[in-house]
Amino acid sequence: MKTRSLLIVGVILVLFAAACSSAGEREASGSLNTADDLITALEGQGVSVANGEQIDQAFFSVPARLLNTSETGFQVFEYADEAAAQTDADLVAPDGSSVGTSMPFWVDDPHFFRSGKLIVLYLGSDQSIITALEAILGPQFAGR
Repeated sequence: MKTRSLLIVGVILVLFAAACSSAGEREASGSLNTADDLITALEGQGVSVANGEQIDQAFFSVPARLLNTSETGFQVFEYADEAAAQTDADLVAPDGSSVGTSMPFWVDDPHFFRSGKLIVLYLGSDQSIITALEAILGPQFAGR
């Protein structure tokens, strides 16, 4: 229960920060280019993040790094450059149901975000998590 309360406080802080900043300020601060950038941004919003294992996903050209919060996790794909990230992002169907010729069986709703050299995949339906990711990464480019 205490962990859930901390997560809720973190999400509230993210929402407050998003309300106080403009899209132009996000652009001025630059895109996220590493998983460590994402961790720093999440922790700056009060969300505690732990590194998980690295996994291969056949549908993208780079492996995923798992990042875990107390309630959920994210798959972070880190590319050599923004063009490579965009190339893989272009493979994702608008609703996230397929990636190229792969049709993964998602355990929950897929949400794909891209910023700089990163693609972030969140599988879930917790609106507070989606809002927090949007505050840091911008709107999802694919998903439900």
